[in-house]
Amino acid sequence: MAATPSPVPNRVPHLPTAGCRPWHCLVHGVDEPEPAYVICPGCGHAYVLASDLLDAYREITDDGPLSRPADILSCPLCRHGLYPVTGIDR
Repeated sequence: MAATPSPVPNRVPHLPTAGCRPWHCLVHGVDEPEPAYVICPGCGHAYVLASDLLDAYREITDDGPLSRPADILSCPLCRHGLYPVTGIDR
């Protein structure tokens, strides 16, 4: 019998399995919560709040201040493009 995804995200680092939630972060090795502001289609990392995306971007770049998370077009962790993603008010 095939494993079904757990209703609760597994926040302990692990390898992806059939029992993982639909979004598994390949950077941190954990299942990501849903809903989220945006989930990277490349690495699967979930930015639960818009401020989480903005904070992550500010940690890895010195491109100057950004005040709108919608101006961030790539994942701060893997640099994969984040848009177009449905459900985000740009």
